[in-house]
Amino acid sequence: MQTATLNTESTGETTRETTMRAARRMAVADCCRLFAACFYPPDKQMLSGESVSEKLGASLQKACPCSAPLMPPLSKYLQEDDADALAVAYTQLFLGPVELLAPPYASWYLDKSGRVMGPSSVAMEKLYQRAGLAIDGDFTETPDHVAVVLEFVYYLLFRETVAESIGNPDEKQEMLDIRETFLQNYILPWIPEFCEKIRSTDRHPFYTGLARCLDAFLRCVFTDEIRNKENP
Repeated sequence: MQTATLNTESTGETTRETTMRAARRMAVADCCRLFAACFYPPDKQMLSGESVSEKLGASLQKACPCSAPLMPPLSKYLQEDDADALAVAYTQLFLGPVELLAPPYASWYLDKSGRVMGPSSVAMEKLYQRAGLAIDGDFTETPDHVAVVLEFVYYLLFRETVAESIGNPDEKQEMLDIRETFLQNYILPWIPEFCEKIRSTDRHPFYTGLARCLDAFLRCVFTDEIRNKENP
Protein backbone atom coordinates (compact mmCIF):
# COMPACT_ATOMS: atom_id res chain seq x y z
CA MET A 1 0.00 0.00 0.00
CA GLN A 2 1.46 3.33 -1.08
CA THR A 3 0.99 6.36 1.15
CA ALA A 4 2.37 9.89 1.28
CA THR A 5 5.23 9.15 -1.10
CA LEU A 6 2.75 9.16 -3.99
CA ASN A 7 2.80 12.95 -4.08
CA THR A 8 6.59 13.16 -4.30
CA GLU A 9 7.71 10.25 -6.45
CA SER A 10 7.36 12.18 -9.70
CA THR A 11 9.89 14.78 -8.51
CA GLY A 12 12.19 12.32 -6.78
CA GLU A 13 11.60 14.08 -3.48
CA THR A 14 11.31 11.99 -0.32
CA THR A 15 8.61 12.44 2.29
CA ARG A 16 11.22 13.73 4.73
CA GLU A 17 12.41 16.34 2.25
CA THR A 18 8.82 17.43 1.62
CA THR A 19 8.22 17.74 5.36
CA MET A 20 11.39 19.79 5.87
CA ARG A 21 10.49 22.10 2.99
CA ALA A 22 6.98 22.60 4.38
CA ALA A 23 8.41 23.33 7.84
CA ARG A 24 10.75 25.99 6.44
CA ARG A 25 7.91 27.50 4.41
CA MET A 26 5.83 27.82 7.57
CA ALA A 27 8.79 29.37 9.39
CA VAL A 28 8.97 31.97 6.61
CA ALA A 29 5.22 32.48 6.95
CA ASP A 30 5.51 33.01 10.70
CA CYS A 31 8.27 35.57 10.14
CA CYS A 32 6.00 37.52 7.77
CA ARG A 33 3.16 37.44 10.29
CA LEU A 34 5.38 38.62 13.16
CA PHE A 35 7.07 41.33 11.07
CA ALA A 36 3.58 42.55 10.18
CA ALA A 37 2.66 42.81 13.86
CA CYS A 38 5.65 45.11 14.43
CA PHE A 39 4.30 47.67 11.95
CA TYR A 40 1.00 48.17 13.73
CA PRO A 41 0.89 50.82 16.50
CA PRO A 42 2.91 49.55 19.50
CA ASP A 43 0.99 48.00 22.37
CA LYS A 44 1.76 46.27 25.67
CA GLN A 45 2.18 42.88 24.02
CA MET A 46 4.86 44.29 21.73
CA LEU A 47 6.61 46.03 24.63
CA SER A 48 6.84 42.75 26.51
CA GLY A 49 9.29 41.65 23.83
CA GLU A 50 8.01 38.07 23.93
CA SER A 51 6.13 37.90 20.64
CA VAL A 52 8.56 40.07 18.72
CA SER A 53 11.90 38.84 20.00
CA GLU A 54 11.41 35.24 21.06
CA LYS A 55 8.90 34.09 18.45
CA LEU A 56 10.36 36.05 15.55
CA GLY A 57 13.89 35.12 16.56
CA ALA A 58 12.97 31.42 16.69
CA SER A 59 11.27 31.57 13.29
CA LEU A 60 14.21 33.44 11.76
CA GLN A 61 16.59 30.72 12.95
CA LYS A 62 14.59 28.22 10.86
CA ALA A 63 13.82 30.41 7.87
CA CYS A 64 16.77 32.77 7.56
CA PRO A 65 19.66 32.25 10.02
CA CYS A 66 21.65 35.13 8.49
CA SER A 67 19.11 37.69 9.77
CA ALA A 68 18.48 36.03 13.15
CA PRO A 69 21.49 37.74 14.87
CA LEU A 70 19.74 41.08 14.35
CA MET A 71 16.98 40.10 16.79
CA PRO A 72 18.70 40.30 20.24
CA PRO A 73 19.11 44.11 20.10
CA LEU A 74 15.40 44.48 19.33
CA SER A 75 14.56 42.58 22.49
CA LYS A 76 16.87 44.86 24.47
CA TYR A 77 15.29 48.03 23.09
CA LEU A 78 11.78 46.83 23.78
CA GLN A 79 12.59 45.94 27.36
CA GLU A 80 14.46 49.16 28.13
CA ASP A 81 12.23 51.73 26.50
CA ASP A 82 8.71 52.80 27.44
CA ALA A 83 5.50 52.91 25.46
CA ASP A 84 5.55 56.68 24.98
CA ALA A 85 8.96 56.77 23.28
CA LEU A 86 8.03 53.95 20.92
CA ALA A 87 4.65 55.55 20.13
CA VAL A 88 6.31 58.89 19.36
CA ALA A 89 8.77 57.19 16.99
CA TYR A 90 5.95 55.25 15.33
CA THR A 91 3.99 58.46 14.76
CA GLN A 92 7.00 60.34 13.36
CA LEU A 93 7.92 57.52 10.98
CA PHE A 94 4.57 56.24 9.76
CA LEU A 95 1.79 58.70 10.59
CA GLY A 96 3.07 62.28 10.31
CA PRO A 97 1.23 64.52 11.04
CA VAL A 98 3.24 67.00 8.93
CA GLU A 99 5.44 64.63 6.95
CA LEU A 100 5.73 60.86 6.68
CA LEU A 101 9.39 60.02 7.21
CA ALA A 102 8.89 56.42 6.06
CA PRO A 103 5.51 56.01 4.36
CA PRO A 104 4.31 52.44 5.06
CA TYR A 105 2.16 52.30 1.91
CA ALA A 106 3.10 50.43 -1.26
CA SER A 107 1.29 52.87 -3.55
CA TRP A 108 3.39 55.78 -2.27
CA TYR A 109 6.45 54.11 -3.83
CA LEU A 110 4.92 52.20 -6.73
CA ASP A 111 2.64 54.88 -8.15
CA LYS A 112 5.23 57.69 -7.81
CA SER A 113 2.52 60.14 -6.83
CA GLY A 114 3.18 60.58 -3.12
CA ARG A 115 -0.40 59.44 -2.51
CA VAL A 116 -2.06 56.26 -1.27
CA MET A 117 -4.93 54.20 -2.67
CA GLY A 118 -3.70 54.55 -6.24
CA PRO A 119 -3.73 52.00 -9.08
CA SER A 120 -1.36 49.64 -7.31
CA SER A 121 -3.70 49.46 -4.30
CA VAL A 122 -6.56 48.45 -6.58
CA ALA A 123 -4.41 45.77 -8.21
CA MET A 124 -3.34 44.43 -4.83
CA GLU A 125 -6.91 44.21 -3.63
CA LYS A 126 -7.79 42.15 -6.71
CA LEU A 127 -5.07 39.67 -5.73
CA TYR A 128 -6.53 39.49 -2.22
CA GLN A 129 -9.91 38.67 -3.76
CA ARG A 130 -8.37 36.09 -6.06
CA ALA A 131 -6.95 34.37 -2.97
CA GLY A 132 -10.39 34.41 -1.32
CA LEU A 133 -9.91 37.42 0.97
CA ALA A 134 -11.68 40.71 1.45
CA ILE A 135 -10.79 43.76 3.56
CA ASP A 136 -13.00 43.88 6.65
CA GLY A 137 -15.27 46.91 6.78
CA ASP A 138 -14.04 47.77 10.28
CA PHE A 139 -10.37 47.68 9.24
CA THR A 140 -8.95 51.20 9.32
CA GLU A 141 -5.76 50.68 7.29
CA THR A 142 -5.42 50.70 3.52
CA PRO A 143 -4.90 47.44 1.58
CA ASP A 144 -1.35 48.47 0.67
CA HIS A 145 -0.11 49.08 4.23
CA VAL A 146 3.11 47.21 4.95
CA ALA A 147 1.49 45.16 7.74
CA VAL A 148 -1.35 44.06 5.46
CA VAL A 149 1.08 43.20 2.68
CA LEU A 150 3.21 41.01 4.94
CA GLU A 151 0.15 39.32 6.45
CA PHE A 152 -1.01 38.45 2.94
CA VAL A 153 2.29 36.72 2.20
CA TYR A 154 1.84 34.76 5.44
CA TYR A 155 -1.65 33.74 4.33
CA LEU A 156 -0.47 32.59 0.89
CA LEU A 157 2.36 30.52 2.37
CA PHE A 158 -0.03 28.96 4.87
CA ARG A 159 -2.57 28.08 2.17
CA GLU A 160 0.18 26.68 -0.03
CA THR A 161 1.41 24.44 2.79
CA VAL A 162 -2.08 23.19 3.66
CA ALA A 163 -2.83 22.44 0.00
CA GLU A 164 0.36 20.41 -0.25
CA SER A 165 -0.41 18.48 2.93
CA ILE A 166 -3.87 17.41 1.72
CA GLY A 167 -2.74 16.62 -1.81
CA ASN A 168 -4.39 19.52 -3.65
CA PRO A 169 -1.81 20.48 -6.33
CA ASP A 170 -4.13 22.92 -8.12
CA GLU A 171 -4.68 25.08 -5.05
CA LYS A 172 -1.01 24.86 -4.11
CA GLN A 173 -0.03 26.11 -7.58
CA GLU A 174 -2.62 28.89 -7.46
CA MET A 175 -1.30 30.16 -4.12
CA LEU A 176 2.26 29.93 -5.43
CA ASP A 177 1.35 31.86 -8.59
CA ILE A 178 -0.33 34.62 -6.59
CA ARG A 179 2.60 34.79 -4.19
CA GLU A 180 5.18 35.09 -6.97
CA THR A 181 3.14 37.84 -8.66
CA PHE A 182 2.72 39.65 -5.36
CA LEU A 183 6.40 39.43 -4.47
CA GLN A 184 7.63 40.61 -7.84
CA ASN A 185 5.19 43.50 -8.15
CA TYR A 186 4.10 44.54 -4.66
CA ILE A 187 6.85 43.51 -2.19
CA LEU A 188 10.32 43.59 -3.69
CA PRO A 189 10.03 46.87 -5.64
CA TRP A 190 9.38 49.00 -2.55
CA ILE A 191 9.99 47.41 0.87
CA PRO A 192 13.82 47.67 0.63
CA GLU A 193 13.44 51.43 -0.01
CA PHE A 194 10.95 51.66 2.84
CA CYS A 195 13.46 49.95 5.14
CA GLU A 196 16.20 52.33 4.04
CA LYS A 197 14.03 55.33 4.94
CA ILE A 198 13.52 53.94 8.44
CA ARG A 199 17.25 53.33 8.84
CA SER A 200 18.28 56.74 7.53
CA THR A 201 15.93 58.67 9.82
CA ASP A 202 16.94 56.53 12.83
CA ARG A 203 14.10 57.73 15.05
CA HIS A 204 14.23 54.75 17.43
CA PRO A 205 16.63 51.80 17.70
CA PHE A 206 13.75 49.33 17.68
CA TYR A 207 12.46 50.45 14.28
CA THR A 208 15.97 50.95 12.88
CA GLY A 209 16.88 47.40 13.87
CA LEU A 210 13.55 46.07 12.65
CA ALA A 211 14.16 47.61 9.23
CA ARG A 212 17.61 46.02 9.00
CA CYS A 213 16.18 42.67 10.00
CA LEU A 214 13.26 42.82 7.53
CA ASP A 215 15.53 43.84 4.66
CA ALA A 216 17.97 41.03 5.44
CA PHE A 217 15.08 38.56 5.72
CA LEU A 218 13.66 39.48 2.32
CA ARG A 219 17.05 39.21 0.65
CA CYS A 220 17.81 35.90 2.38
CA VAL A 221 14.49 34.18 1.73
CA PHE A 222 13.54 35.60 -1.65
CA THR A 223 17.00 35.73 -3.24
CA ASP A 224 15.88 34.38 -6.61
CA GLU A 225 13.03 36.86 -6.92
CA ILE A 226 15.32 39.78 -6.09
CA ARG A 227 17.98 38.55 -8.50
CA ASN A 228 15.41 38.28 -11.29
CA LYS A 229 14.17 41.79 -10.56
CA GLU A 230 17.63 43.35 -10.47
CA ASN A 231 18.87 41.44 -13.54
CA PRO A 232 15.90 41.07 -15.90
